[in-house]
Amino acid sequence: MAKNILVPLDFHVASLNTLKIALELNSDEKFRVTLCGKHFVNSISELLLYSPGKAIGALTTVDFMQALQTIKTRFEEVFEKVSLELFHGFLQNALSHFLTAREMDEIFIPKSYTLHTSREAFEPYSFFEKFETSGLRTILGKRKQ
Repeated sequence: MAKNILVPLDFHVASLNTLKIALELNSDEKFRVTLCGKHFVNSISELLLYSPGKAIGALTTVDFMQALQTIKTRFEEVFEKVSLELFHGFLQNALSHFLTAREMDEIFIPKSYTLHTSREAFEPYSFFEKFETSGLRTILGKRKQ
């Protein structure tokens, strides 16, 4: 059975390095990977016209998509599924529901890369660390301070 893993990212090419490391460390397993970025909807009109596909398209670059495709090609034997998703919540509870709904087994946290989030975005590392005690395994430790 494939393992469900979450890799937080900021849609910069460098943030995909965590995915690459996770796959190198576990090349003998099958994965369903969710690459998750943080996104805020700032107005009611934006919310009414919101489309996840368009939002992801606006956040990704050609370089990012090429780097992701390179990783998919290199590790195709371990991927069962790869999806890009956006998280819209502000609270620990919202993140807990997001992870539970996707039946996540592990979260791979960047160790030496700091996610570039917008000013209104929360600091995700403290949220992810709390899941270690609830049985959801976080891997690669904290980011360097």
